[in-house]
Amino acid sequence: MPVSRIGSRNSTGPVVSRPTSSLSQPHWKTATVAPRETPTGLRAEITALLAEGQAAGSVRSDISLTDAASLVLAAADGLSTQWLLDGSADLKSGLLLLQRLLEPPDRQVGRTEG
Repeated sequence: MPVSRIGSRNSTGPVVSRPTSSLSQPHWKTATVAPRETPTGLRAEITALLAEGQAAGSVRSDISLTDAASLVLAAADGLSTQWLLDGSADLKSGLLLLQRLLEPPDRQVGRTEG
C-alpha cells in the first residue's frame, strides 16, 4: 500500500506517514480478517452453539440449525444497523424475541408478551 508523507522533519518531531487509499485496491480488500469474524465463520460458530442448545433441549429440534444460525446473524446485523442509523431498534428485545422463537414450545409455557 502506498504511503504518503505529511509534514517534514523539524524540531517538533519526525515525518508522519500514513497509508493512502487507492482506487485499485481499497483498504478493506487488503485487511486481514480472522475466520470467525467473517459471516461464514460466525455462522459456523452460531450453528455449533445452537447444536449444543438442541442437545440440551433449549433449542427446537424441528428446525435447521444452519438456517437458524443465518437468521440469528441476520437479526443481530439488522437490529444493530437500525440502532446505529437512528437508534430506533431495541437490540435486547429483538434478540430475546428471537430466543423465544427458537425455544421448544414446551419451554414457552407461562411466558407472557412484554
